[in-house]
Amino acid sequence: MRLLKNRLFIFIFLGLILRLSLIFLDFSFDVNNHMAWGKDMWLRGLSNFYDLRSSEVYASAYPNYPPLANYLFFACYLLRLVIFKLAWWLNIAFPIFPSKLILFIDSRVFEAACFKLPAILADLGIAGVVYLFAKKLAPKNNWAKKLAVLSVLFHPTFFYNSAYWGQIDAIPLFFVLVASYLLLFSSRYFTSAMFFIAAILVKPTALVFVLPYSVYFLWKFGWIKSVRAFLLAQAVFILSFLPYISNQNVIFYPYIAYLKKIMEAQSLAYITNNAFNFWMIVAPPANIKDLVISPLGISYKAIGYILFGIVGALAIHYMLIAKDKITVFIFANFFVAYGAVIFLTRMHERYWLLCLPFLLLFTLQNRHLWKWWIIISFISFLNLYHGWSVPRIEPLVFVLINRYFVLLVSIVNTSIFIYLFVQYLMENWRPKVSDRLFFN
Repeated sequence: MRLLKNRLFIFIFLGLILRLSLIFLDFSFDVNNHMAWGKDMWLRGLSNFYDLRSSEVYASAYPNYPPLANYLFFACYLLRLVIFKLAWWLNIAFPIFPSKLILFIDSRVFEAACFKLPAILADLGIAGVVYLFAKKLAPKNNWAKKLAVLSVLFHPTFFYNSAYWGQIDAIPLFFVLVASYLLLFSSRYFTSAMFFIAAILVKPTALVFVLPYSVYFLWKFGWIKSVRAFLLAQAVFILSFLPYISNQNVIFYPYIAYLKKIMEAQSLAYITNNAFNFWMIVAPPANIKDLVISPLGISYKAIGYILFGIVGALAIHYMLIAKDKITVFIFANFFVAYGAVIFLTRMHERYWLLCLPFLLLFTLQNRHLWKWWIIISFISFLNLYHGWSVPRIEPLVFVLINRYFVLLVSIVNTSIFIYLFVQYLMENWRPKVSDRLFFN
């Protein structure tokens, strides 16, 4: 066991080195927003932050990330400021100090690298939480534990998204995984709820897990503890917005701001934002606004909610009647995350990251799922590179920009989801055939 722990630290260290080797190479356009908002908080404070136009306008004219994400951006800005001031002092105090380093530290690339650090740490944290899950789900299988950790640390979708692209999707996912672990394997319901609300306060993507998390929480802890946890979570939610409030209503403003200024403002209002999903099949190249009325007489956005609602309801139903609720809870999270990216509108290619850890956890108990883990992982990275083709590999880009190739991959991806979900339903519907989920 000690040898395994030592190897775990070595793996995490190597995963960190890999990510640090990428942070200065490039960064995505969105990171400019993060840097601008961090600077604005330092210069202007937080009062009316969501109502003030950003000092540097890139993709968004106004801030549209939740409070905890903004606090992380603020911390990253301060870190870069401290490093610059320290380097400047060293440059003045010691003539031997390389002056060109000052120019590098003052560069946009170095600042962007500082803003990548929280997501990189979240990547490493996800690997650690996956290891804790593996100890519970496969306690005697040391190979499964190592493979699970390696599958996160050296998965291109993870390190490309956090260390190269500079996106923060790993942070709410880390909080959701910690909240889920505490929910499943401990009685610390308050702590679990705090981690889950933290995920929501980083990015709204965590909301896709609300249904399975809440239902399992209620089933395990009952109404009284659930209400207590809910009230505490709401108090934390409101408190996180307090610095942003000027003359607004303290109780209602946080919810209005989250809905109007964050959720509705974060993504372009198209049926898909580059995700290889169901909507890419319906209307390639997916340039239809999601509020447009479809031939069915309702908006595309409403259709997405209906399809996702059906997936969520069925997944929760079988989670409640299953004997092995822990295993089925993990798969319910996989399906709601996968189903969200397949059917909800405005989905980005980065959001495939949400379903990968939960599928990975289930493969620890079922080797037959490794092939699906590999296929879905490959598609997720392909979609990620399609969204941000850096470094540019011309033959690969030539294939990825072909609309028929995108259509084909989207059909394959949607078909995989339907196949796996139908298998999931059938094997739970016929428990005498198989008490555990098993995909041939």
